[in-house]
Amino acid sequence: MYNAGYETQEQSKWLSNNPLGTIFTIEMADDGSVIASDYAYGCCWVFATYGAPGLAAWQNSLDGFHPVSGNRRFGLRDNGDGTYTFFTQGVDRLTGWWHILADATPFVNAFDDADQLWVCLLGHIKEIVEERQGSVSNVYEIQKCRPLLPEYNEFLYERCNDDPADLFESPCGN
Repeated sequence: MYNAGYETQEQSKWLSNNPLGTIFTIEMADDGSVIASDYAYGCCWVFATYGAPGLAAWQNSLDGFHPVSGNRRFGLRDNGDGTYTFFTQGVDRLTGWWHILADATPFVNAFDDADQLWVCLLGHIKEIVEERQGSVSNVYEIQKCRPLLPEYNEFLYERCNDDPADLFESPCGN
């Protein structure tokens, strides 16, 4: 991941007390940017996918379109016993028709590829913690919920006026 052509400015913003608006480009097959869209000191931050300005060959972006559009929340939770839990939560969908088309081939599985990315990230975090003489559990609690869109839309419409807690009972597909 690198800062999208504004390295000094973006790095200063990211390292400040208010990192909102920091833009990062993620190097991948169809490069894409994310922007820090929320931040709570001592808790977490949120990245949202972002269409970088400019004009590339066949796209209106300096760095391509992120293959998924959505939000990703990261945080470090103090467990109160001297240990911490790193977590990430996200909601996203495939961005463009070309991503949907590629995902329909036997060569691409966007969400399985993303799962591998997050497991890789956990492995890197483990390496960093252990290099600093810390320890990391080998048990990762990974929960995935991939609702099927028609069923999820029906679920939301049915519960529009109900208790918001019911939203955590959403239908999930594989």
